[in-house]
Amino acid sequence: MTIEDIESLDKLIPESNWSKHFSDSIDINEKELSNDWQKLYELRCDVAHNKTFTINDYENLVDLINKIKPIIEEAIASLSNLHIEETEKDNIEEQVIGSISSELGEFMLSWNKLESNIRSWADSNYSDTET
Repeated sequence: MTIEDIESLDKLIPESNWSKHFSDSIDINEKELSNDWQKLYELRCDVAHNKTFTINDYENLVDLINKIKPIIEEAIASLSNLHIEETEKDNIEEQVIGSISSELGEFMLSWNKLESNIRSWADSNYSDTET
């Protein structure tokens, strides 16, 4: 196996949006951010489900917010500098929709497939020279 083979295989490994778009410009480890986000989510769930919430939990919550908020603000501020290909935008849209509702996600996948099939059919049956 050559270095070129390994590099081409590396391109096939899915990469998170964070590592693709923000990791170079924002100074935090993706795993660390993910862990902090998970802790924040767990504390949020404790509050939402009326579980015991101690002063220590509150202090941890405030610390996490103070740590994560500037990172998110910096990421939002850098959004105008991002260039995302149209196909990648569609993929992100499908991921977000799928995370909201699996049925809606399946519908969007079917819709996009139908749209693609219609375009292919139209391209093969109609040319620019026909009027």
